Amino acid sequence: MPVLRSRLESNPGAPNWGVRGSFFLWTLLMVVPLHAWKVAAGDEWKPVDMSSTVIQAGSALDFSALVEIGPAGKHGRVVVGPHGGFAFENTPGSPVRFFGYDSIVHERGFSEKNRNYLEFSMLAPDREGEHANVRAHVTAIRRQGYNLLRLQNLDMILSSGAQCDGELHQTNLERLDFFLSCLREAGIYYTLDLAYHNGFLKGRWDEADQRQLRERLLLDPEARKAWAFGAEALLTHRNPYTGLSLAEDAALVSLTFWNEQDLIAELGLFQKEELRALAAERWRDFLGKRYAGSIERLKQAWGDQADAFASFDAIPFDKKFALEYDQARGNDAGLFLFGLQEDLLAWYERTIRGLGYKGLTHVYDTVVRLRNQAARGQSTVVAFHTYHNHPTGFNTPGTKNPQQGALENGGAYFRKAAQARYVDRPLFITENNFPYWGRLRHEAGLLFPAYASFQGFSGLVAHCQPVLMRVAYPMGSFFIGRDPVQRANEVLATLLFARRDVRPSEKTAKVMLTEGFLTQSNSMQKKLSDAQSLLSLLCRFGIDREGPRPPLVKGPREAQLTLSPQTGGELTLTTHASGDGGAFQYADAEAWVSELRKASILGPSNGTRAALGIFQAETGELLMDIARRSLFVQAPRTEAAALKKGQAAKFACLEVEGAPSDLVVALSSLDGKPIPQCRRMLLVVNTDALNSDFEVSEDRVSLVNLGNLPVLMQTVALTLTLRHPDAARIRGWALAIDGSRKGRLNFQNVSKDTVKLALDTSKLDAGPTPFFELAVE
Repeated sequence: MPVLRSRLESNPGAPNWGVRGSFFLWTLLMVVPLHAWKVAAGDEWKPVDMSSTVIQAGSALDFSALVEIGPAGKHGRVVVGPHGGFAFENTPGSPVRFFGYDSIVHERGFSEKNRNYLEFSMLAPDREGEHANVRAHVTAIRRQGYNLLRLQNLDMILSSGAQCDGELHQTNLERLDFFLSCLREAGIYYTLDLAYHNGFLKGRWDEADQRQLRERLLLDPEARKAWAFGAEALLTHRNPYTGLSLAEDAALVSLTFWNEQDLIAELGLFQKEELRALAAERWRDFLGKRYAGSIERLKQAWGDQADAFASFDAIPFDKKFALEYDQARGNDAGLFLFGLQEDLLAWYERTIRGLGYKGLTHVYDTVVRLRNQAARGQSTVVAFHTYHNHPTGFNTPGTKNPQQGALENGGAYFRKAAQARYVDRPLFITENNFPYWGRLRHEAGLLFPAYASFQGFSGLVAHCQPVLMRVAYPMGSFFIGRDPVQRANEVLATLLFARRDVRPSEKTAKVMLTEGFLTQSNSMQKKLSDAQSLLSLLCRFGIDREGPRPPLVKGPREAQLTLSPQTGGELTLTTHASGDGGAFQYADAEAWVSELRKASILGPSNGTRAALGIFQAETGELLMDIARRSLFVQAPRTEAAALKKGQAAKFACLEVEGAPSDLVVALSSLDGKPIPQCRRMLLVVNTDALNSDFEVSEDRVSLVNLGNLPVLMQTVALTLTLRHPDAARIRGWALAIDGSRKGRLNFQNVSKDTVKLALDTSKLDAGPTPFFELAVE
């Protein structure tokens, strides 16, 4: 592994940039903080050329060779292989990995409204023009190395203007049909949400949310008819371009029954007046069965919590019951909610199979409470969403975005996903992001894809839209294609995860969720401890649950080490995301690390020292130093480091002499060979980027002004040493965002196999960029 040559000199706070100012800004009833930071163009922050965003064919950023030639589905439907990952039904023994992004299919880019929506460029005055635009967009998707799209909001665009529930908008349906046919032809698979905000109901774009349908479905069989009606309309419709219905199309990897249903249900817990009576009725029925109709038995179990209830009919369901940890009433509430989740999932499955769909499914994709974990045990695939520092809103003044890095809490947003994984079936990350304007979001380009590959996750989907035909709007939360930092993160993800530069672990430690554990001590309402989830940095990690499995799950349940669950830590839930709360103590993992050593999962030379915050993967390719907030990847085809100011790193081929600011540096082979044997390489130097005139509170947390184009990138001057057998013949170029060459780099020969590169991105003729191509000539 690399050597970290200098310790952190200081605790990095908000960077010392921009011009300080003060003013009052009122938005509704909210006061934005008096003191603010405002970015200003200069030597440290320079405009990035975002005039061309479509990757140039044959360039160093063209990863279309990683996408198998189509049509998608030619190997049969996607199934769960005997290895526990995705596979094709015609070649079940070969694991398949999907790398994609969320495509927010909505009115702006996919219907007659807002024809001038510039970034997607899929609409045109006539059908011929639209079809040409769609084909160009699909080509751009393929060039960025994506072999999968996740389609959201289909219920919204297909229900636009509907006169009755389940009626489909025919123009938008035709556009969807053609888009899917082009994806299929290009070898790009897709997964989709059957419902999100609208649920195929007539009315507003968020009609289902207005009716609390995501919660109501858990309680009310009558409400399920609307979902079933919409699912039938969509899945049985026959695409005229492919001749297939969605239910038949093998290019469809999987279906989400309802996006983030567990998060919305967790937040509401049936507290709105129109749901309370339904919840109380189901709750009383559950209690009556659990206590064999005896209120005295219930009182004996609940103690003084039941003093006010003379009969089952007097017991309401209250949200606070679910939060009563380690109390009998709270335990019953957890079991009640779990029963509702299992019942709904079973109904979803029966309904979807009745429509002829034979593929993979998932639901409950956000919360890691063990109740949700257990409910996911009856899904053929576990899908999961995870974010580091999800903003409190989106792009409006007053929105808060915490600025802590992902390394200082040991990659909690990754570990949250890892503990959701069942060891015998695919884990499909259908949303992940470290959003703008987090100043350390460059960490995500190494952290999540490297560990996702190490864990052998089956799919990785970024949220959202890294493929844009042009940039027309300032950077905002989640729109990756406008952000050079996040574009660089996705390039690294293409190499580390999609190309599998990081080797998967072949040693497994699993946590067994027994029925006895789940049904006692309110375990359903808790989550695994941070200490236990830190094992995901060291070996393949996941959970298992006693009992029968879904019939389509065929993966192995064996593990080198089986652990009893340790619960702990807090969950924080917001309208948009589930996060981790409470203190983080990496030293608490020492006992679990000892178990890995006893099981020979970690060898004697492994450098893990939990008490010091150092976690080295059992393969030796990854090392996270939580105390120093740094991360190192040393694999045959990629060497990379996430460093803080003042740190340095030395690999076999790449040496960073000292980071002048917080950044990521990565060197990757581009011809598939190990770096010492390759003839073409990609160098990524990733820092930070902000909109012009971007303004925030002094701590960079609270948004004052989102800013405007052009995007400004933080420049950096650093010295890199490259070791290669043909180092003297290495030539280099700065690359534009589209991969085209924009200027030569100057190397200093040190020896036959060593050169130095003094790189100052503030002095590049075409402006700063995170991308540099190196080639042996």
